[in-house]
Amino acid sequence: MLNIRTTAILAVAFVLMGYACTCAENLPDGYDGAKWGASVDDVQQHISFFPMSACDTPDGKFKTIYVVAPDGEKIKNITYYLFNNKLFQVEIEMCCTGDAVLDELKNKYGKPVAERILSKDSAGKCMSTVWRDDKTEVICRQILPNKEVIWKNKVLYSSLPIRAAAEKGDSGRIIQYKTKIISK
Repeated sequence: MLNIRTTAILAVAFVLMGYACTCAENLPDGYDGAKWGASVDDVQQHISFFPMSACDTPDGKFKTIYVVAPDGEKIKNITYYLFNNKLFQVEIEMCCTGDAVLDELKNKYGKPVAERILSKDSAGKCMSTVWRDDKTEVICRQILPNKEVIWKNKVLYSSLPIRAAAEKGDSGRIIQYKTKIISK
């Protein structure tokens, strides 16, 4: 016969297994054909928007590829982040406002692990919704810039293992998500 402690442990295990199954629904292994760990050359083969610019850090560990979408596209720009020539993160700034992007991501990836986490930073108010499995994290950031009334949308795709290695290499660049862009 099962005691209360064993029953509780089994219940928690079943909940966690169900949680892992529902939260890891269809998360990508990269972005738009470029897989996590892809080299700069591989990433550039999957880029369809131009103009494009790139920037390396002085030590050569980090590289940023910045792509601007043409007018009329749903996407405003895309930034690819590489560490030791391995793709680990993609940030997409969307043109559309409101909940359309969030609703699309919910339909695509299912129930998020965390929804509408409110925060504030130098850019303004921010609501984040997160999907995660053992390899990939997707964050939809709805940003209300200071003194504006329209929420802007950004989607951040990250490879958790490569991002962890990059954070060990230099956490400051990863946390800030900012790199000076130099035209090719």
